[in-house]
Formats: sequence, structure tokens, C-alpha cells
Amino acid sequence: MTRKIALESITGQYVGPGVICPRFQLASGETISLSGAYSDLTSGGQQTLTGLWAENSKCMQGREFRVISEEN
Repeated sequence: MTRKIALESITGQYVGPGVICPRFQLASGETISLSGAYSDLTSGGQQTLTGLWAENSKCMQGREFRVISEEN
């Protein structure tokens, strides 16, 4: 049986580097960690990222969102 992976889009802005992974503040105010296929993270502007939430975070700071693609 194959399980479908549900991708999700999040919107927010890059905060800066974290202990291991970059930090990203969601529109809701929660600050999370990013992993995966991000490239152009710049402070100040809103960004929309598509990916999925990691079940176990390797980032050491809050929830981890694994980026599959990004839209500026």
C-alpha cells in the first residue's frame, strides 16, 4: 500500500540562521526551522514555501518544515 504525502504551503519570512537550520517566522507568529530545497532566503520579504512537516526534527529548534519548492 502506497501512502500519499500531502504537501503544504506556508507563508512567512526568514528570520536568520539557527543552531543547525535556518529559522522562519510564519504569518501566525510561530518560528520554525527549515530544511530541504531552499536557496534564496532573504530577510524582510514574505515568502511562500511548499513542503511537509518533519515527524522528527533534526534542527534542534522547534518544528521542522522540509522545503520542496519556494515561490517569492
